[in-house]
Amino acid sequence: MTRDGSRSQTRVPEVRGAQTLYRGLDVLFAVALEVEKPKFGELQEKLGIPKASLHRLLAALQSRQLIRYDPQIRRYSIGSRVLDLTRGALDCSDLIKATKPELSRLTRRLRVPACLYVRDSDAVFVLDFEDPDASQSSVVTVWPRLAMNDSAPGHVILAALPPGKRSGEGGHPDIALAKALGYTIRPDDVTGSTRVASAILDTTGHPSGALCCEFPPASHETGYYHECGRVIAEAARRASSNTSLGMSTPYVAPVQDAPTDKRVEVLETGRDYMGENPLWDEERSRLYWLDILAPALRSYDPETASSGRVILPEIIGGVALVKNGALVLAGRRGLYRWDAGARTMTLLLDPEPEKPDNRFNTASVDRNGSLWAGTQALDNTPGQGNLYCIDQDLSFRIACPGIGLPKNVAWSPDGQTLYFSDGFDQCVWAFDLATGNMLQDKRKFIEGNRDIGVPNGITVDAEGCVWATMVGNWSIQRFTPDGVLDERISLPVPMPMNLTFGGADLKTLYVTSTYLRLPPGFSSRAPHSGKLMTVRTDAHGLPKTRFGLETA
Repeated sequence: MTRDGSRSQTRVPEVRGAQTLYRGLDVLFAVALEVEKPKFGELQEKLGIPKASLHRLLAALQSRQLIRYDPQIRRYSIGSRVLDLTRGALDCSDLIKATKPELSRLTRRLRVPACLYVRDSDAVFVLDFEDPDASQSSVVTVWPRLAMNDSAPGHVILAALPPGKRSGEGGHPDIALAKALGYTIRPDDVTGSTRVASAILDTTGHPSGALCCEFPPASHETGYYHECGRVIAEAARRASSNTSLGMSTPYVAPVQDAPTDKRVEVLETGRDYMGENPLWDEERSRLYWLDILAPALRSYDPETASSGRVILPEIIGGVALVKNGALVLAGRRGLYRWDAGARTMTLLLDPEPEKPDNRFNTASVDRNGSLWAGTQALDNTPGQGNLYCIDQDLSFRIACPGIGLPKNVAWSPDGQTLYFSDGFDQCVWAFDLATGNMLQDKRKFIEGNRDIGVPNGITVDAEGCVWATMVGNWSIQRFTPDGVLDERISLPVPMPMNLTFGGADLKTLYVTSTYLRLPPGFSSRAPHSGKLMTVRTDAHGLPKTRFGLETA
């Protein structure tokens, strides 16, 4: 069906015996795609269905609440059930999940509304948005559909399409400029506002949408819009990476199979998009962790119950302590020293300059003060990353090449066994470091499945037992050094991400979580998703070794 309800020229062979279903769908599409709500006679004329048959089809669709009839005006419109189906589709949208952090980030930085536009035939419409003034205003914003070839989001989507798929609009000079710049600036002749947009690409490089900010009339000079264009283009690149950043929804057990453990406390530190890499600093009695998709460096002081959030300029996947009290961040382009006072990042090392589409996703320090950090492809292509061992003089070696999706590295108390959590293999590997050959001397230590969940973050206690967050299983689990399940602690969230021991006695587990990857309906079922939690245990953790960085 086309937008006016007529049949398109390209016909797909119909399934035999399903003619009634096809007719019902034709009626539903005709009602849905009409600009004006149609009357019975208009539907009959358009579809050519006999009067009695059309009455039966309309009655069947009404009985399922797919369409509704207004007797006052004697016209048909879409029913509430279609809206329910639409909400379900939006809940499942990886694009919405991937762009939500960037919309929030843009509104905070530019102080104007930020919208996610997607294409619908020859137009674009808003799928999601953030408005910095929404809480201050009593006016509900209605975002109109915009013409594809006459709007900023439409131009950047067209510019990102392969030349053969632009259907003639690609010759527009603004579209060519948008392709060269990576963003476009376009005033609205009707409202006087200015829109600046950049395209979001999927894993194949095809445009899946556009990020667009709208500025009020005559508010800035052209140079300012170009500055904003670069900011929006960077946000669109991060969103493009986020669509592959493990954003797809994993299997999640539908309900908790046990009540939340009484030892669990949910802290009021705000929601993280994807909380990762918690790290206890004994000198400061403070917890650090990352919200990877904000991206932000988080902190928590248990003495005052206060938390902090510092927005970072790029995706950071790992954080480690340094001997002089500083922090090292492992990010998109390499290893950085973090200056907390100036809030700046100084590049220390980029071991993969030839791989611009790789990034770090974990960082941990072994008992000797060497940093172990794993890289992965931005689009999650397995086998593109390496596990590096970086010494205090920043010399490094590849300890394990061609890894999947690095999640965490931890060590036994004697430092002789290295545990590595790989998201692609959905397991935790154990390596015997005494032999000196990690590739030959490894074994599966924890193997995830639908019953126990998938291991993600790991930490080791003083007895040598491994604690793991089990994604999809509403729990963290403890395994003996032999790999036997020893304890399971039920959580109020289905997708815990990472954990570490902290507190004055190192007997408190700090557990991070996410809410962006939840399946539809789980936000209300698990409202604490994305929050930081603590669990008091009988086990003692091991103090974190600091990276012996000579140049810090």
